[in-house]
Amino acid sequence: MKFPPDLVGRVRSALASKGFCFLNTDEIHRLLASVSHNRTARHHAIEEFAEICGAHVETTPHLKSARFVPEAASQRDAVQSAEDLRHSVTA
Repeated sequence: MKFPPDLVGRVRSALASKGFCFLNTDEIHRLLASVSHNRTARHHAIEEFAEICGAHVETTPHLKSARFVPEAASQRDAVQSAEDLRHSVTA
């Protein structure tokens, strides 16, 4: 799937400089302009976009906004959460 190059650049740049990026409703509409209105297809497309950007994405249920974080950071946070849970259970 082809995505607007300026949005790919914006997300990658923000990830490199700030460690996160938010897209607003207008940007998400541009991102998904060529995708059907099928909810599953739209979620799949935004996840594909995140993969291209090297990010993990979290969205609101109706895709009104999206937060991107670097893939490595999201994996680190998941491991940290699992370790915190394990420690709270054993304590």
